[in-house]
Amino acid sequence: MVSKTIISRKIYEMLVKHLIKIEDEKLCVIDKYYPVWTNERSDFQELLDSYIKNVENIIYNEVHVDDNASDECPFVIIGSQIILRDCYTNKTEEMQIVSPFMGEIDLNVNSASYLSPMGRAFLLKKIKDDVKVETPMGIFQYVVEDIKLPPDVLLE
Repeated sequence: MVSKTIISRKIYEMLVKHLIKIEDEKLCVIDKYYPVWTNERSDFQELLDSYIKNVENIIYNEVHVDDNASDECPFVIIGSQIILRDCYTNKTEEMQIVSPFMGEIDLNVNSASYLSPMGRAFLLKKIKDDVKVETPMGIFQYVVEDIKLPPDVLLE
């Protein structure tokens, strides 16, 4: 029997709202960034569908809600701020995974759209996960050190 990850009711409710928001904005994002039917559009639609399906699976099958649990999300979602350690330089950096429709972002934190290779690579990763990111600038290797949810994400 696989043990379930324990999350707070607040995090559970936020994740359900997050799913609804992503589902609602999915077609707008696809139409805006991929207006023509191409392989890229199809690939991106598959990415979003997979993200939605995986988040649904996690929150409905892999977590247990406990009112006494801490308000920490156990995996990276769109909106998460993550602390990364570069495996080559051993330096840490903070990055927020953002939606292209996100209004205000924290200018003190690097951001990566979930449309980018960097943003895509970290979706649904957990603390201590080793993440390989292939970008036009090269291949990078990171370890997820911490996952935070900014207050505005918690209030969605």
